Amino acid sequence: LWGNTPTVDVLNLERNEGIDYKEDTALLFAGDLRHVVRRIASLPHNMMQQLDLTMNDLGFDVVARNTILLLLALTIQDWTTVETSTTPLSNAEAFIHVWYSASFPSYVLSQLQDRVKLLIIEVCSKITKKSPSTTLGKTWTFSDGRALRLVLKQKDWLRFADFLDVPEHLSVEDAAAIRRTVLSSMIDLLERRSESPRQS
Repeated sequence: LWGNTPTVDVLNLERNEGIDYKEDTALLFAGDLRHVVRRIASLPHNMMQQLDLTMNDLGFDVVARNTILLLLALTIQDWTTVETSTTPLSNAEAFIHVWYSASFPSYVLSQLQDRVKLLIIEVCSKITKKSPSTTLGKTWTFSDGRALRLVLKQKDWLRFADFLDVPEHLSVEDAAAIRRTVLSSMIDLLERRSESPRQS
């Protein structure tokens, strides 16, 4: 997955604790979900201990995107037993569209609304009378034993539900223009970083 920094396996069991390390592990990440994906993909297949990953970011857009991707991934097993048209390939395509695309095919939007939005709306329905500045947490536990906990202010929970709808007046062309602007700013940031003098 492309981003403004290379992905890093921050744990790297083989070089650090050793491949036979048997203790539970807790890691803290800031922002970029790609590092989490790299870490999980690098885990030994026979790992039985608990892995606790915490992510934090100041940008609500980043938190929302990361949560959408995680909920898509964590609901795969339960959803494939209900919806036979959901395949590993369609799941992978949905992840890539959420990460990169300015517009989604209808089946990706359906997955987002059926698998993710319903979970967010369930939370929102229970917190409408809370103060907008109240911090509220929700833990989802899935059939394979994995869990995801999200902590947001009430006002951000309510905003989150809107992230999973297509804005009424947003055309495909407008969405593509917004995406190009975002990518241009990322490329500009990378170029400025590469041109800045290095300290010895």
